[in-house]
Amino acid sequence: MEPLAGLPHVTQVGLPALSKCEWLQLAVLCESNLVPRDNEHLMSVAAPTICRAVDFPADLKAQSHRAGGIKTREMEQQGSHTRPKQLPEISYQPRSPIATRATHSNTVRHLRIRGSALAIKMLHLSFALLLSVVLGYGLGAAFPRDTLKKNFSLSKYQFLVPHELKAVQKMKEQFENIMLLSDRKCHTRLFHRKWRPADLSVADRVMLVEAELELATAMLGLPTTTPAFAEARQRPLAFLTQVWEDLRGWMATEAPSHQPSGKLRHWLQKLQTAKETETTGCLEASTILHLFQVLNDLRCAALQKQCT
Repeated sequence: MEPLAGLPHVTQVGLPALSKCEWLQLAVLCESNLVPRDNEHLMSVAAPTICRAVDFPADLKAQSHRAGGIKTREMEQQGSHTRPKQLPEISYQPRSPIATRATHSNTVRHLRIRGSALAIKMLHLSFALLLSVVLGYGLGAAFPRDTLKKNFSLSKYQFLVPHELKAVQKMKEQFENIMLLSDRKCHTRLFHRKWRPADLSVADRVMLVEAELELATAMLGLPTTTPAFAEARQRPLAFLTQVWEDLRGWMATEAPSHQPSGKLRHWLQKLQTAKETETTGCLEASTILHLFQVLNDLRCAALQKQCT
């Protein structure tokens, strides 16, 4: 069979009537092996068997080749724009024991680093505290003693509070009631002196009362079997202990290197001898019975130069 003029020759299959434009499109599709999606008419004929059965003329093949190349590139570009982007696949792979141990080692290393940083901070804090202590001692040595010392003023003892004197009197009376029941003979008249506290310097007076109160607080702290006396001595003991501490503080700040005069040194030696030779009962009775004399010595020391 001879092909019609300008139309392709069909050898085995029959085709419906197509226009020359549709023949060109069919030739393009067959040339580029593309299936038309927008022309149902051509879809029915553009099968591989149809393309093999149609004998296209040479000029139509050339036109279809040029048009097919352009059409193919357009369709590829259009497809590249409309094709959805593929998301990367996420796959879970179980961690190996080596990776687990590596992670644990990193965690332990991180904790060690944090612990070391904390230790360094504590070391810095300790160093700062030590430095403050050293600087405190340095400042104490650099500044005058009067600037940093505690104020141990004795002026509050110039006139004693009446209720403290009343408590001492009550205790003295309680002691006199029990004193006659025991042997308290003394060979030393400890509180009988040939000089007055006003004859001494201020530092000597304070040193004198300090020694007297040290003996008095020791005697008042002795055990007793009399409940009335034990109760009566509590307040005087607390008061005299506070006075003794104030006198020691005054001596340490105002006259730390003071040496007693000849009169006071002789009496201090006499006191030391009595502590070594006299009985406890003797020292207790002698001290309690002369407490008001001790308080008068305290008042003279507090008055300082005004005591005459």
